[in-house]
Amino acid sequence: MSESGQYLQSRVVGSQQASLELLFGAYNTFLYPNVCVVKFHLPGEECAYFAEEEDESLDELAGRAEEQMTPIKAWLAANEEDLVGLSGRRARGLLFVEMYQYFNYVAGRRDGQPGHFVGRQRAATGIMWWRLQSYTRSNRERYFLGRLLECVRGPCSWEELRQDEPTFEAAARALGLVGDEAAHRAALTEA
Repeated sequence: MSESGQYLQSRVVGSQQASLELLFGAYNTFLYPNVCVVKFHLPGEECAYFAEEEDESLDELAGRAEEQMTPIKAWLAANEEDLVGLSGRRARGLLFVEMYQYFNYVAGRRDGQPGHFVGRQRAATGIMWWRLQSYTRSNRERYFLGRLLECVRGPCSWEELRQDEPTFEAAARALGLVGDEAAHRAALTEA
């Protein structure tokens, strides 16, 4: 795996691993614990993949992308249904990344079956950590959506996640998740 691939998968080669590889040519392929990156998107910005063999217009492709059930949309739907997962944990009481501890996400299929969460029957073997994909503050709405996903439990819709605010940034500010940038700028100019 390349260095950028390790970064994206939250893996950094430490000094001990690097020295083992340099001195003995042995690379530690067993990376523990397993860290999974949970990706999310803004409303209306779902990914769509174009297949060359299909004769599909751009409008049809955009419509298919909007209709597909992504993990974040499946989380909102699971909250609406208040699904029960492993150890009797209810979906409405969980954060987005906590869903993966008690539920399995089943990706949608090409035959029209949408993606959805189902309750785990047993605990996963080994230790596994989930973390949200990170965005910088320059990508403002995604950054603030990430902050909301880290603290808002059980919303059933995008509007409920936004706390009836017009933007995710306004919702994060209303919940006190974002400090005043002027104080940070003053501290940096003073230094």
